[in-house]
Formats: sequence, structure tokens, C-alpha cells
Amino acid sequence: MKEFKESFYEAVELLPKKLSDCIKESYADNMQIFEVRLINECSPIIISDRGILRSRCIVTSKDLEESVLRLTGNSYHSFQREIAHGYIPLKNGHRAGLAGTAVYEVDRGITGLKNITTVVLRIANDVSLKSNPLFDDLLKSEIYSAIISGPPCSGKTTFLRDTAKRMSSLGCSVVVIDERQELFAGLKECTIVKGAEKAKGIEMAVKSLSPRLLICDEISSPKEAEAVAGALNSGVSVLASIHSKSYGDFKNKKTAQLLTSTKEFKKVLFLASFPNIGKITEAVDLI
Repeated sequence: MKEFKESFYEAVELLPKKLSDCIKESYADNMQIFEVRLINECSPIIISDRGILRSRCIVTSKDLEESVLRLTGNSYHSFQREIAHGYIPLKNGHRAGLAGTAVYEVDRGITGLKNITTVVLRIANDVSLKSNPLFDDLLKSEIYSAIISGPPCSGKTTFLRDTAKRMSSLGCSVVVIDERQELFAGLKECTIVKGAEKAKGIEMAVKSLSPRLLICDEISSPKEAEAVAGALNSGVSVLASIHSKSYGDFKNKKTAQLLTSTKEFKKVLFLASFPNIGKITEAVDLI
């Protein structure tokens, strides 16, 4: 398992050296860094398990332009589809989110971003949860489908990744649908569909990969929910996540309504807010 420092350095060293060296000065031993926010004309903001930190340097528009170029390996056009969706996938599960001015074409919609004003570097830490009640429950019964829900930075991705590692280590056929290439970090015994749009990736997995357990992060559209329903109808168990602040908020979301209407999901597990990453606060039985 990687140390937190190793994961942090691995990600920030993808940035221009001036920014990388400045940001690394803020690191303290055993600190877990979740993300680094680079905003034009502001100092870098570091979100960690010890609170919010700021580096001493100031980010310029030139820094942001150079950062995007380095993050794409000097090949901006190779990542044009991802950039049009506001992100760049990086090695080992790290990811950069982007904000700027959308480039819009009448027949094609948003085709890219220009004048980048923000880069959010999300650090993929190799974390194993101290406890995973869902995994413990799956061991006691037949593998079932469940939804993981919580606000941003509550550990939904960490929880899914931890469950995938534990289940695959027991020989379960686990297929991970990793559209944004951030779930797969540390997953050595899972089959991973990387880079495909979520709905298409789910369809590919069900038809070709014989999953016993399908795992996908951030179901956010009716099209994706329908693809999940198709997998369930094929006899595949699914673990999926949805953003929500509470059970009330969850019930009001269209995607949640579509998923629960299948009557195939046994439970929805709600995670605590930051900094209690991956901690279950409530479990609601659905069937």
C-alpha cells in the first residue's frame, strides 16, 4: 500500500515544478491530502485530513495553462473529449478537474475549454477502511445490490474501491466501470472498464465480462440509471453511488427514484460528511 506522502508527491509532481515545489512545502508527516485547488491569482488551497491549508505562492494564468499542458502529457488534443467534460484522467487514479470558458459548436455542443481559471487536483490515496460493514454483510449472505450515498468528500469512491478490493480478493468476479479513471487505483484483481461512458461501459461489461458484482461511481443521469437497471435484469448485482445530503434528499433525486423502482437494491448506505471519510451513519432497507 502506498504511503499518503507518496500518493501526494506522485500527483503534484505532474504540475509545473514551480507549483509542485511550493505545494510540497505544505506537507507534514502522515498527512492525507484529498485535493489541491489551483485558482487563478490565488494561493494553492490544500484540502487535508488536518483541515484546509494554503501554500505561499500565487497561481497565475500562465501556471494554469502550463499545468493543463503537463497534465495532458503535452498532448491536449488526445484528451479533448475528457476536457470537454471538465476533467483530465491521470495515472494511478489521480484526476484533475477543470473550469474555464466552454468552447461551444452548434452541431456538437461543448467541445472543449479555454481560458482555464481553475485546476482541482484530486489525489487517489490507497486507503483500506478499518471496517466495512457492507463487505461483512456480503460475506454472511448472498451477494446483493446496494447504493452508497453521501455528500461530496464523504468517501463514496473510497468505500466502493475498498469493497471491490475485498470482494475480488475472495475470488468474486468484480467488474469496475471507471469512466473517469479514478476508481481503479490499487485494484489488482478486478476487471476494469476504463474511459468508456458509464452507460456504454455497463452494457459492455454485462455482455462480455460475466460480472458477479458490478461497481460504478456517481450515477447521475436517467441514461446511466437505465443501464444499471439493465444489468440488474441480467442477474448482476450492482454497487453504485449517488450524491445526496440525506435520505430525504436522496428520495427526491430522479436517478435514485429510477434505481429504487427496480426493486433490486436491498439497501442504501449513507456516509458521513468530511472528515469522517467512508463512515456509515445510516443504513436504510429498501426491500
